[in-house]
Amino acid sequence: MASMFIFADTIHVTNNNAVINQNIVVKVYQWIDLTYEWLLTDYNIEDYQNYPATIDVLNFTVTSNNDVEITANVNIPEDLQAIDANVLFDGAEPEGNTIPANDSTEHTLSVQINSIPQNLPAGTYEIQIELTFSPTVTF
Repeated sequence: MASMFIFADTIHVTNNNAVINQNIVVKVYQWIDLTYEWLLTDYNIEDYQNYPATIDVLNFTVTSNNDVEITANVNIPEDLQAIDANVLFDGAEPEGNTIPANDSTEHTLSVQINSIPQNLPAGTYEIQIELTFSPTVTF
């Protein structure tokens, strides 16, 4: 047999006001809306002379009820480590960038290739690009 216990407080007041109060915590969770379009899935290296080159990879728009932090993780295979390249978010390094709430601006993720060694073996290589959009308000 299950039992339920209810605990209550009692106030006894004589010729005075009786006031009780309680604070209620309301948590409003952060939401993020993301619209994106991948611009590039393949890139062909045919000439070693036309660098530096900036290649647009992704366009995206973020809206939220608070600022959104964006970070980029790029997994470059060991065979391609000799390429001098960096990832750009709106023309700058993406680590720790914060997008303002309800920004609604189209942003661009690009790869800037500065130089490619001529002895890079011919072949197909896969580079994984991962963007993380993190809420700035957490509980």
